[in-house]
Amino acid sequence: MIRRIAVAVLLLPTLALAQRGGRTQADRKTPLFDKEEMPKGPTLRVRDIEDQSPLKLLIDKRKDLKLSDAQVTQLKESETKVKDHPKAKA
Repeated sequence: MIRRIAVAVLLLPTLALAQRGGRTQADRKTPLFDKEEMPKGPTLRVRDIEDQSPLKLLIDKRKDLKLSDAQVTQLKESETKVKDHPKAKA
């Protein structure tokens, strides 16, 4: 009986350590892939906004800005000039 208790006392901690020792580096918590640190809202990427024109945004919001027809026409003309400019294509 004492022998069984002695074996259990020596064997159980050894088994527990052997199970814990099997962790790999992939199991470690890394801040790069931490789900708690992920942004809570929408994120913008460069490709999302690289083709956006501030003039196009003004034209889209013309009603909110209460732009006149003449102002919208001027914005559209300016937008075509910017699109046709050689540096804009590069």
